[in-house]
Amino acid sequence: MNQEIQNEENSGEVAVPKIHLCSKLLIAKLRNGKPGDVRTDAELSKIIGMDTRPRPGNRGYGYLSTAIRHCLNLGVYWERIRNAEMIKCLMPGEINDSVDNDMLSIRKRSGKAVKKLGSMIERDQLGEQEKNQALVRIAHFDLFKHLASKPMQNKMLEHNLTDLPSAQKMLESLKKSL
Repeated sequence: MNQEIQNEENSGEVAVPKIHLCSKLLIAKLRNGKPGDVRTDAELSKIIGMDTRPRPGNRGYGYLSTAIRHCLNLGVYWERIRNAEMIKCLMPGEINDSVDNDMLSIRKRSGKAVKKLGSMIERDQLGEQEKNQALVRIAHFDLFKHLASKPMQNKMLEHNLTDLPSAQKMLESLKKSL
């Protein structure tokens, strides 16, 4: 690993400020990934000299997670393959399937936020401004939950709504529905 650290420092190939050197080494390995590429934990662990498997308190896994997030910003999407001790650079269809999990997470988190905020509003300890702010947040999270729902996705597909609406159009649409 020491030789790789020296080579990385001298090459200047991965210029990522405020990221640990181990993450930089992993970024250098993963940034040129092509869809279908696979990297094993053994291979990745060898690069940084520590275990990259998902284990509690495992710093190597943290460095790998940072590298994966950075590569996503570069347009290269790596995802851990469960129970296989490897990561894979996903193909477009696989990325689309992976986003379904993100939509589920958005729905669940939004629902929890609405419940939290709803229970808070009923308390008399909130001032008028705080109560209004909480109500606006409930509206935002409820909208997120609604937009991430399967029926809404199906309606958008049915009507071929693939363009991002402008904020102005969204506000006009909300005013009409209220």
